[in-house]
Amino acid sequence: MIHGPCGVINPQCPCMVLSHGSTDPKCRSKYPHTFSPLTVFDEDCFPSYRRRDTGITVEVRKHKLDNRWIVPYNSHLLRKFDCHINVEVCASVRSVKYIYKYVYKGHDRVSMSLSESGEEGLIDEISDFQKARWVSAPEAAWRIFSFPISQMRPAVLQLQVHLENAHYLTFYGNQRITYITGAMDSMKTMLTQFFAMNASDHVAKSLHLLYVEFPHYFVWNNQRKQWTQRKRKEVIGRLVTVNPMEGERYYLRLLLSNVRGPTSFVDLKSVGSDAMATYRAAAERLGLLSGFSLNLGTPPPLEYDLVLPGDHFPVYVESAMPNCSYRQLFRAASFLYMPGKIAEVIPFAYSVSFAIATINSYIRFVIYCRRHVLYF
Repeated sequence: MIHGPCGVINPQCPCMVLSHGSTDPKCRSKYPHTFSPLTVFDEDCFPSYRRRDTGITVEVRKHKLDNRWIVPYNSHLLRKFDCHINVEVCASVRSVKYIYKYVYKGHDRVSMSLSESGEEGLIDEISDFQKARWVSAPEAAWRIFSFPISQMRPAVLQLQVHLENAHYLTFYGNQRITYITGAMDSMKTMLTQFFAMNASDHVAKSLHLLYVEFPHYFVWNNQRKQWTQRKRKEVIGRLVTVNPMEGERYYLRLLLSNVRGPTSFVDLKSVGSDAMATYRAAAERLGLLSGFSLNLGTPPPLEYDLVLPGDHFPVYVESAMPNCSYRQLFRAASFLYMPGKIAEVIPFAYSVSFAIATINSYIRFVIYCRRHVLYF
């Protein structure tokens, strides 16, 4: 599939739009794209796919177009559905809007014109154009009887993850700080009341639940700041995402995902009869950081489980292999991937600082992780 052409070649193309404060129209799909030897992601997590300069051109509307004008596609889908299908990675949170866009955008549209029977002559589609909506008999009956158009099931409750006494507070500007911090409800959150329920409620004690399982059996009342037993409606919980760079909060989330029925922050980081000093130490004692594995003997296969850029590499190493030094890990896993070639082992850099600096420019490490290390 080929886009356009548009831009300087065809400024009247429908995709040409004016941006804010600019008098020069540009393609809203950013065509033509630039040649690139690698696939990269921009600030909005939108992928700029690899586009090789092959030198091959094709003539479209009397213009020669190259690989920069090709729309990302899937040949199997084109063959199966016999229509134009653009296939790209949706990695931005804004992609969620498409879940609702096609449900709530209204009736199907139709272009129409009226003419007398037997009328001859040229048809001026532009002057006769009318926009209307088209409603079939089944859809009309469905809407007349007010049947549901869409449904979201089940509901998802976002669960708070915060360190002790490090939660958010909402207050009015004219309230005193002493009153805000002294109020009993100000200390109650989903997480603290989850601990309280495990300590005092007999139902919660008997169920012995994970934090993420709790909303399935209990309802959170935001006004009263308490959990009550659920009687109807299915709900699932989801722990908010925590970046590994956040340190202790990251390990707190890891423990909440694996420890059942904790009664307090102290109890959460206790292993047996030992009260660990940090959440990271507790996670390490429970073996939650020992699932990391590397293929040290052979080069990685062609299909990678995970490829991490170098600037993210030290964070995951620190999380997953706390007892492994960067020097040891770099010596074992210094694989350089070259497009079109088998992965080759590169010599060990003379210093760790030089290695990390080199990573940021042209090295990608291949790391094999079990899913619960990075995704849970």
